[in-house]
Amino acid sequence: MCRRVSIAANVSVIVQEAARIAVRRLQVVRLTSSTMRRNLVTTVDEEVQKFLSKKLLALMPDSRLLSEEGSELKGVSPYLWIVDPIDGTSNLYYGNPHFAVSVALTENEDVVLGVVCDPMRREVFTAEQGKGALLNGKRVSVGATRRATDAMVSVGIPYQKRLLPTATEVIRSLVFACRDIRRTGSSALDICYVACGRTDGHVEIALSPWDVAAASIILAEAGGRMTDWNATSRRLLAAGSVLAANSVLHSKLAGVLKRGGFASDSAEKMIRSSSRRTLRLAQP
Repeated sequence: MCRRVSIAANVSVIVQEAARIAVRRLQVVRLTSSTMRRNLVTTVDEEVQKFLSKKLLALMPDSRLLSEEGSELKGVSPYLWIVDPIDGTSNLYYGNPHFAVSVALTENEDVVLGVVCDPMRREVFTAEQGKGALLNGKRVSVGATRRATDAMVSVGIPYQKRLLPTATEVIRSLVFACRDIRRTGSSALDICYVACGRTDGHVEIALSPWDVAAASIILAEAGGRMTDWNATSRRLLAAGSVLAANSVLHSKLAGVLKRGGFASDSAEKMIRSSSRRTLRLAQP
């Protein structure tokens, strides 16, 4: 515990420095690969990834690092960094100023520290286990909306073609059930916005650990709840569906998904099989 406290401020500084690198490179961003039609990787992702890997592993030399753009998983350690160098790469590539750098620290697969930095708005969301959630150093909490009909909910669209029909039907159900719908292109920021009350909930079909790890502790420390669509706890290192909201609204949105036939063991199995595989790490 003492070790984590001593590095928390350093992690926030590192993430903000990484975010500044992304901003400085906006005018020279180039596409380097595309694993799927919408899943883009740019030179900025790669440069920020290299910076974070170097700084975070130097900060805790016995730790490991899991990232969307490359991992350092040799050895055995209870400490694992989960990193998304740019969450919202498509936005960045097209010049849409809505993206973030996301870093979480886990200890024995529990998220204990999370930082999500939006450099374009100069906003830094942070949380440490048991210490609450902060936005630019000020405490934040989830909103108080209790009914789906009063809720503004953000959604995501999956890269995997097999999941698009289900995602489309889920969004259709939410359009009829909720006050309004948003799609921003950054899952980490979507969940952070739930944490600070800017939106009421977030629903997405297929997210990987780096998409949600940092935001998950920010949401939890802000008083929110995040599960899969079955309203059961998500496995940290598994891809799958996400439902995030305050505890009362969470149950109402889960009901919307259940009535639509989207919340079931078979549906979640299909989602996971269409997403990236569950990661298996050597345990200390």
